[in-house]
Amino acid sequence: MRSKKSSRISRVPNNKNLKLFLAVVVCTLMLIVFVSGQVYIISLEQNIISISDEIAEINNEIDHLRIETAELSKGSRIKTIAHVNLNMKMPEGTPQRLF
Repeated sequence: MRSKKSSRISRVPNNKNLKLFLAVVVCTLMLIVFVSGQVYIISLEQNIISISDEIAEINNEIDHLRIETAELSKGSRIKTIAHVNLNMKMPEGTPQRLF
């Protein structure tokens, strides 16, 4: 009789141990998925920050190029280069029709 009782008693803890083991495995898997998601989100945030920095740098370069374009297309600068470097002169008298 004792052997039957002891076998019954030993089976009950095994069933509880199995449930506990499965619960721990499920919780561990959920934790791994959660941590992986957080790591992925952090890497995306870093990419967003670096792209935002690149955008700001490019916008600064665009502003600089606009200023440079305005400086280079000033009429007085063009007139000076035409006169000094190309020996061009302003036409005298009233403008004539060319065509």
